[in-house]
Amino acid sequence: MYTTININEWKRKQWYESYMNNVPCSFSSVIQLDITYLYTFSKANNIKLYSSLVWSLTAAVNSIDEFRYSLMDDQLILFDNLQPSFTVLNSENETFMELWSEFQESILDFDSSMNEIIAEHNSSLEMSPQSNKPINSFNISMIPWVDFTSFSLHLPKGHGYLLPIFTFGKLSKNDDRVTIPLSIQVNHAVTDGYHLGKFIKNLETVIDSFAHKKL
Repeated sequence: MYTTININEWKRKQWYESYMNNVPCSFSSVIQLDITYLYTFSKANNIKLYSSLVWSLTAAVNSIDEFRYSLMDDQLILFDNLQPSFTVLNSENETFMELWSEFQESILDFDSSMNEIIAEHNSSLEMSPQSNKPINSFNISMIPWVDFTSFSLHLPKGHGYLLPIFTFGKLSKNDDRVTIPLSIQVNHAVTDGYHLGKFIKNLETVIDSFAHKKL
């Protein structure tokens, strides 16, 4: 499930130790993500857009090593892959649930699984109704009512949290394009601007692959 990193033999040793010990920090960026092809594909195949976004994000995350580092008992590890943990609104008490679904190569199968999990826990008033959340999960949330251009999380002692955190915003339709804001927060100890740019390019490639895709 993961590989233990020998810091002394790791190519990133100097940068990791500097941003963990001397200048601990994370950084975030908001991009306007063009999801036109993914939106059209989802509509045509009766797939929930939220499922499609979570699937695409997970596929891109698993393509970048720098987005899969974590700490376990103060030991740096690299997960083989990550599973998506996502929030779902509980309209009854105006709070949210934190759920997760195992990633699947088929977006159709993933959509079905994610929807089943949401339906199963739809009436729960617990924050985390599932008891088996895997350690190799990362956080995704959505604020579909807010079209933001800036967004950041303030984590006390957050320098010890290495996995990325994602937040989607409100969908916008302009002419024939569909966009959505996406906040990406990463830890500088394991991720630089170069890796952020690499991830965004991979995510755009995943989404654009739906331009001519058919089930």
